[in-house]
Amino acid sequence: MGRRGPSKTPTHLRLIRGNPGKRPINDDEPQPARGEPDVPEWFDEAQRAEWDRVTSELRGMGLLHRADRETIAGYCEAFAEFAACCVSLKNSGLVSESERYGLRPHPLVKIKNDAQRRFLALADRLGLNPSARTHIRITETGARDPLSDFISKKA
Repeated sequence: MGRRGPSKTPTHLRLIRGNPGKRPINDDEPQPARGEPDVPEWFDEAQRAEWDRVTSELRGMGLLHRADRETIAGYCEAFAEFAACCVSLKNSGLVSESERYGLRPHPLVKIKNDAQRRFLALADRLGLNPSARTHIRITETGARDPLSDFISKKA
């Protein structure tokens, strides 16, 4: 079983937001290397297009790290699946009909909703939605490391 409760806030975000609970700061938290992660080789054209779009956005916000490759890949896969379902549903309609069951929601509606839930959850982890961005402050586009600044001020 995994850890219970909400995910812990990364140290650099705690330093930026403040530490009202006065809990100990982890000075030894590993810091991912900034840079361009490799594009997954299994991506199709739609997934690659979303990869290019989202990595460009993350780069511009100073939030692109090589260690986030799998999170970004999961986001792109879920978004491409969502988009494909939207196109299919536009062509076939939201309702399907069969002799045995009559009218019922098209099976793609559930797949689309599941994909949307996945990509929105991953977008939150990556800082790609407005509420996630309200908690992040970057003074320069990724040039400074807040944890290093904080540690150097303590010394």
